Amino acid sequence: MTTTRWDANVADLQSESGMVNGEIALLAGYLAAGDGGGGLMCFSTTVPPSRQVTTASSGTPILITTAAAHGLVTGQRVIITGSSNTSANGTRSIRVILENNFQLIGSSAAGAGSGGIIGDGGSIPSSSTTIGIWNRMSSFSAPVGFSVVIDDVVLGTTAPSGLTPITFVQTTGTKTGALPNGSTIGQTKRIVQSVATGTPIGKITGTFKQLSGAAANTLALGTAVAMIADFVWDGSAWRLASTLGGTGSSLS
Repeated sequence: MTTTRWDANVADLQSESGMVNGEIALLAGYLAAGDGGGGLMCFSTTVPPSRQVTTASSGTPILITTAAAHGLVTGQRVIITGSSNTSANGTRSIRVILENNFQLIGSSAAGAGSGGIIGDGGSIPSSSTTIGIWNRMSSFSAPVGFSVVIDDVVLGTTAPSGLTPITFVQTTGTKTGALPNGSTIGQTKRIVQSVATGTPIGKITGTFKQLSGAAANTLALGTAVAMIADFVWDGSAWRLASTLGGTGSSLS
């Protein structure tokens, strides 16, 4: 069984430690429109030669040489960690010189160095003592031992084609519904609202976690006709994976 880690941003992901090959991390914004880089990442202890820094020069700008053809293009932004030339570490745009080297635009270093790992957006290098690289998983292509199930949920009694409605019951004037636990780590639930503007919806109860990781058991629903949120089952709770949407909605 692989471990699932949860990180609010790239810096938090890079600081993770103790990973083994094949571990999974979910960045905040996962599955949300305009998530700004969130996603499903898989850790690898093997760094391809094209992403290994052999030397990082002194001078202005710093020239990075890679162990194999890097395949990068001028203007692309990269993340470098672990170089002994600490001025080379960080995120910068590049200018390609040859197939196995490039300049870091706006950089300068008094002395040369060696070593380091390059991330290119599709991959993010670890900056902790656990050496390796996080690779973005495309089209939910999961490694062995990790399952991804996508299941949309609609609030209300009428479900658009292909979506599964939650059935609400009337209790003391408030509509309530329950979201069952997930069946496998990585299973996703997209909560979608399908009622007229201004109609009070009520509450969905279940085992939840907020974006920060704090435990919650009630999703209070607002009145906007819009998608409420994306959740991912982490093995014990539905973990909010994007900023909660919908006027008046809250998780507590």
